[in-house]
Amino acid sequence: MVNLRTPADVADREVMLRRLGYDVYDGPSTVRAGLCHPPPNGHAHRSDSTHYVDAGGGFGTPRAGGAVDVGKDPAVGVAVSEFEKAHLDDLAVVLKKAGFRVIWGVENHFDHLHFDYNVDGGHMLGPLQGPNGGFTVAQITDVQKRLRQLRRKNGRRYYSGTLDGLRQTHTRKAIRDFKRDHGLPVDDAPDRVMRQTLAAALRRQAAAKDTAAKNKASKDKGAKDKAPSVDTAPKDKEGGEGTAADLRARLARFRIAGPTSFSTSVAAASFVPPQGSGVLLAARGTSDETVGSLAAMRTGATFLLLRDDGGLPAPVRRHLASTGPDWVRVVGGFLAVPDATVALALRAAGIRF
Repeated sequence: MVNLRTPADVADREVMLRRLGYDVYDGPSTVRAGLCHPPPNGHAHRSDSTHYVDAGGGFGTPRAGGAVDVGKDPAVGVAVSEFEKAHLDDLAVVLKKAGFRVIWGVENHFDHLHFDYNVDGGHMLGPLQGPNGGFTVAQITDVQKRLRQLRRKNGRRYYSGTLDGLRQTHTRKAIRDFKRDHGLPVDDAPDRVMRQTLAAALRRQAAAKDTAAKNKASKDKGAKDKAPSVDTAPKDKEGGEGTAADLRARLARFRIAGPTSFSTSVAAASFVPPQGSGVLLAARGTSDETVGSLAAMRTGATFLLLRDDGGLPAPVRRHLASTGPDWVRVVGGFLAVPDATVALALRAAGIRF
């Protein structure tokens, strides 16, 4: 077999993995407490190990990318966690398809993944180590998100845990419950048929919610037409009752904002989300975009971008209408995101204000 990669390719991929948040060491290593450690903590390697190879493929000059050891773990105090196993399972498949040699899930490689350019040496891959059973972290995360959006007949959600991409106890139960309720063979594998059925169920839920909203609007209009004429408060430009100041006061609780960009970032960092699924919105190209995305990562909320002028894009409005989140918050004050946009977003999500 001809090698498809070079030491320089390994070095380039090493840089990419660091940017993606992996723990990377470009020499022999092991993993302790979630981090890659070099020798003397690392296990012994032969002097002709690809860890020591230089850019030209020889062993006589400083190492330049012949082999890399990789881990990915928060500091949880264990050598390897289910989180790390799942991510390294995914990475092993990607690196192998890209033409690198991969060693993972075999002796001395249960706590970190090794990859190098020497395909001639052969791949050494054991059974999948993580809890996802061949499904990727991204696939499991998507299933968790959809199961968290879908309501059962009793009004409860199938899944109310975090979006961690791990098929563990609560996720497995949610998958089994969904399959049982929808006449599918009951197991905990989020296979293609299950994912297609889940997508269809969400579309039906969104359609039913839309129909109910239209029926309510029609009923309210009929009642208003029959009611005697009375004086009402003037409507502001956003369509709410009363003055613009009244509307701004009502919308204040749906904003995460302060008088300065710094105070807004502090508010976003300390934001405690309500129960259920939620959406964070921020104007594109502003400092609010950065702090909003970080808050979404921390809370598990969906993060959507508004236009740079604070307007509500049609795709975002459709997303809010189809998913019906339990809560919506806008990161930024009324100068960045007008009250009209906040009101439109809340109406699209079916949230009263």
